Amino acid sequence: AADAPTPVEQATAQTHVVAPGENLWMISHDTLHARLGRAPSDQETTTYWLDLIDANRPNLRSGDPDLIIPGESIDLPETS
Repeated sequence: AADAPTPVEQATAQTHVVAPGENLWMISHDTLHARLGRAPSDQETTTYWLDLIDANRPNLRSGDPDLIIPGESIDLPETS
């Protein structure tokens, strides 16, 4: 019998599925841009980026926030 295909994770409003070439900084910036309706400042991006790392570090396949894997689901914390 053939192995069942691995399901592809789908993004929700609270998660993001990593695409090839992305990093947590880009995801932070893009998430804030979508939520704020404008380009975030570097300070806003830095603050959210640190929150994003804290929220995801225990669940990253690599264990390293500088090495995220395409297809991996990243939790998007609330913005303040």
